[in-house]
Amino acid sequence: MGKHMLKRASEHNLHMANTACLSRGVARAQPNPFPMRIARSPQVETIVPSTPAGLSSLSHEIRAKVETAKRHYESLGAQDVYAHACDVLRAAVRGKLLLPSTNGSDPFSLRLAELILYHSFENDSYLPGHALTPGFGSVFPVHTALKRLDSMSGDRSEAYVSLLRDRSIEPTDMVVALFARIADMMTVHEQTTQQAASVRMPGVFAVHESWDEVKTSWADPMLRIYCPIADWGAQTVAYRDMRDNAIRYLYPDEFVRTTIAMQERATALARTNGILRNVIELMSQKLDLRVLVASHYSEVSQAFPELNDRTVAVSIKPFKGIGGLLNKSLKNGVPFDKIHDWTGFTVITDSEALMYEVAAFLHTTGIRMAVNEAGITDLDMMPVVDYASNPKPITHYRSVHIDTLSPDPRMVPMEAIVRTSAMHVEADEGTAGHDIYKLSPLRNGERKSFIQRLGEITSSF
Repeated sequence: MGKHMLKRASEHNLHMANTACLSRGVARAQPNPFPMRIARSPQVETIVPSTPAGLSSLSHEIRAKVETAKRHYESLGAQDVYAHACDVLRAAVRGKLLLPSTNGSDPFSLRLAELILYHSFENDSYLPGHALTPGFGSVFPVHTALKRLDSMSGDRSEAYVSLLRDRSIEPTDMVVALFARIADMMTVHEQTTQQAASVRMPGVFAVHESWDEVKTSWADPMLRIYCPIADWGAQTVAYRDMRDNAIRYLYPDEFVRTTIAMQERATALARTNGILRNVIELMSQKLDLRVLVASHYSEVSQAFPELNDRTVAVSIKPFKGIGGLLNKSLKNGVPFDKIHDWTGFTVITDSEALMYEVAAFLHTTGIRMAVNEAGITDLDMMPVVDYASNPKPITHYRSVHIDTLSPDPRMVPMEAIVRTSAMHVEADEGTAGHDIYKLSPLRNGERKSFIQRLGEITSSF
């Protein structure tokens, strides 16, 4: 990554961190009315995204498939369904289920893209019948089996367990089908899904008879089946989109109450986001570090080639989201205002030595100093949780967590996470983020670990 991928952090970029987008349908918080008194560090820079987004980022082969699908849907008079398929394809790119590529495609990405393009079909009688990639015929029945399960009501746990453990299904086919379902569920809230649900034509799977059916039947498998799978694969965007949708549908009254409560805390959230920016500035100054800041966690890996003993990357998370707060509150049985990570950031280092140096500074000095600068003196620093030395079971998640709580109503809980780039790849990028085609569960010994992981997911039902 060279200078063309980075730009000096402007006052505009720093100011934007003080504006919080709480959730879909929730008003943005007003800009932080409290001045930041810490001088700007010339060593804090903002990462400029270098990868094109959307369908234009896909390979020539996949884009050709998109054009073929467009003509096919037009011939069937189903343009709305085609529009929905394209939204799902974009979601797959956004969720790192399908990685952008301009240098050709592999069989996995072609099969996944093609399945997404035709995922609305109920049976193969309406498939184009030509130019389908090898292996599409084997993955299509797996996908339709999952789709039927997703459309049912009631407890389907045993049926999911049986399907996920069916060793007659090629693991590659299962992964392609699961990824297609995850991408589709990421768009459940989109207007095009509602349009697709209203389409009535033979052979096309009308997503559901009504929008209420979408919410009641999809929400449970979204949260219990597909979220854990996305979480295991470290597809962070996909996981969060599905989690927020599922929580909104499963707990509508609690979601509304939490949303209203969050609107009342909007100014405190904006103020805390200003504090966390000051923490980053202090870290740069006091530790003499060059800090490369990503405004979105999907962009932070662009800084990895420049990391060294005096350069770190920071991914900012300005708000956990209503779904994230409510899900954690319900799961842990604590009030949502006691959740430690309303907002926060992740510092990514090149070595474990620097990781612990940064963690020690943040816990003993940095966070408290920035909070005091904002005029808040009542702050509780939680004990450091060192998952780097003691990884979480099953997922082997590794990071150092530093959480805060403050009874001062002008501040919301803030969390700092510190880890190495290798730990980050495993946690937030995953094997998909590093190289889905070399390290994914589609190859050799990794297939066994994939089957074992499915067993771990299903055994919890």
